[in-house]
Amino acid sequence: MKPPSSTEIWESFLRKCARNDWTEQDIHPLLPGSERSLLLVIKQFSVALNVCRDKLTLQNTIQRDNTVHFFFDLGPETSTFCISVVIENDRWYFQHLEAITIDFSAPPSLPCSTEDLPNLPEQTISWIREEGDMTERVRLYNFLVQEKSREFALNWLKDGVGFFLAARAWIPYLEPRVAFLWYAAWSEARLHMNAVVVVKADADGGLIHLTDPLHWCLYRQTSHLKEQISPADYEAMFEAVWQDRAEKAGWRLQIVHAGDSIKLQFCP
Repeated sequence: MKPPSSTEIWESFLRKCARNDWTEQDIHPLLPGSERSLLLVIKQFSVALNVCRDKLTLQNTIQRDNTVHFFFDLGPETSTFCISVVIENDRWYFQHLEAITIDFSAPPSLPCSTEDLPNLPEQTISWIREEGDMTERVRLYNFLVQEKSREFALNWLKDGVGFFLAARAWIPYLEPRVAFLWYAAWSEARLHMNAVVVVKADADGGLIHLTDPLHWCLYRQTSHLKEQISPADYEAMFEAVWQDRAEKAGWRLQIVHAGDSIKLQFCP
C-alpha cells in the first residue's frame, strides 16, 4: 500500500479528534511506556479542538522521514501547537502533542552568537526550566524511595535551612521571620513565574495565595510526570519542602488547596 500523504493524515487526524475514539493502540510515543498518559492528553485535547474547530488554522507542515509535524493554532490568542505523527507500515500513529517549539526552521548562519539564537517568551522559558527541574527532582525522589525509603526521599528534598538563610541574607531590611515571608512570595513570583497574592506578611503571620502554581500545571500537562509519580507523592514533595522551610524560619504552616490554587498560611 502507498503511505498516506500529509494532507490525508491531517484530515484523518481531525476526523479522529471529532470522534474522540482514541485508544492506546493509536499511539506510538516518543517515550515508550507513556501510552496511557498520552491517551488522556489527546482525548482532553480533542475536546478542546472540537470546541474551537471553526478557529483552527493549519500554519505549517514539516515531514522528516516517516514523521510528520503539523503546526496549527485554535485562534489568534492561542499558542501554536505541534502535533507529531509517525508513519509505520503505511499507517499513521499519534506520537506527540507540544505547545512549545523553538524556531530552528531556518538555522542561523555560522558562526553565530547568543543574539542569533531563537528566543522565547519569558513565561515559556520559565516553563522549560521548571519542567527540567521537576523531572530531575522526581527522578531523584523515585531513586531514593527505591534505595532507601519514602521518608528518606522526602527528607532529602528539604531545603529549609538554605532557604531561610537566603531570605535573611538577601532581604536584610526586615526581621528575619518577616523577611522569610516576603522571600517566599518573591521567589514564587520571580523565580517560578507564579501568580502570587500576599494577603498578610508581618510578625503575627503570613498568608500567601498561589494561583494555579506552575508545578501543578506541569503535572497536569506533561505526560511523563504522570507516568513517573503519583499525585499523592507529587503533592507530598511540595508539602515536605514548604513545611521544612516554614519550620526553619520559626513558623507553623497550614497548606490549603482550593481548586487549582494553594494558600500558604504561616502562623507563630
